[in-house]
Amino acid sequence: GDRHLDNVLLDLSSGELLHIDYNVCFEKGLRLKVAETVPFRMTPAMVSALGPWGVDGPFTSACEAVLRVLRSAREPILALLEAFVYEPLAEWGADRLLHEQRREAEVSVSLTLAASRVDELVAPLAHWRAELSPA
Repeated sequence: GDRHLDNVLLDLSSGELLHIDYNVCFEKGLRLKVAETVPFRMTPAMVSALGPWGVDGPFTSACEAVLRVLRSAREPILALLEAFVYEPLAEWGADRLLHEQRREAEVSVSLTLAASRVDELVAPLAHWRAELSPA
């Protein structure tokens, strides 16, 4: 599979996690040399990174808030995700140079899109954080 901590970006000032490798999204992971058949795996290393509460604290609250925001913006998000599904670059041949160029392009596009999505979600997440934080 393709699960490792290099696929996770951790903001050391806030503890926020962001998955940054979209190469296995949309069932592409099934075509890896060792197929990735599990859509999400909460590894012990990830649980440890969540601190003393593990998954039963701020992580769960943040996940619930993010899901509410994602559901409220369903249509534009789905429109953006379609680009990943139908991206013609995703099916380039196995030539090493083309593979490296594709990888660089995917990383660049993924980081740009992720940064854009994060920027768009900052205000709604801050709002939800304020509402969910104990007084």
